[in-house]
Amino acid sequence: HSLGAEDAHGILQTRELPLLPELVKLEHVQHRSTEELRKLSVTVLQRTLAFCPKQDPFAAFAARLAQDNVTQHGLAYWHKYAFATLRQCGSAFELARDYLQWLDPALQPIAEECEQIAHHSKTLILKGARAANGKKSLDAKDALQAMGAHWQAVINALLARFV
Repeated sequence: HSLGAEDAHGILQTRELPLLPELVKLEHVQHRSTEELRKLSVTVLQRTLAFCPKQDPFAAFAARLAQDNVTQHGLAYWHKYAFATLRQCGSAFELARDYLQWLDPALQPIAEECEQIAHHSKTLILKGARAANGKKSLDAKDALQAMGAHWQAVINALLARFV
C-alpha cells in the first residue's frame, strides 16, 4: 500500500497511536543451540531477500520527501514524520547490523554498511529538525544518495552470499 500526501498528513495529525497489544506465550518455546539458530536464520534470510526492492528505496524516499516538503509544517509535524520514517529506518538498520554480526563475524563489512545507513538516518532527523524549526527546506539529497549506496552494497553482498 502507499499513502498520498493528504493521507500521510492525516495520519501524522492524529493525537494517539492505535493500541498495539502483544501477547507472548512461552509454553511452546523450543531451546536450540546457537549454531542451529543460525542455520534456521539463514533459511529465513534467504526467503526474505526475495522480497527486497529491485530499486533503491532511498531514491524513492528522497523524491517523496522533497515533494511533501514536510519541514514547512513546523517542528512538531517534523518529529512525527521523522519518527515514522527516518527513525524506523535507522532502527531497522541498527538491528540488521546486530543481526549480521551475530550471524557471522565475516559479515562485519556488511554490518558496517548498515551502521552507515543508521548514522545518516540520525543525522537527517537532526538536520530536518533544524530546518523545520525555521520552516525551511531540508536538503537531504546527499545523505539519501549515500544511504542508497550503502543499501545497494548491503543487498549486493547478501544476495551474492545467500541466494
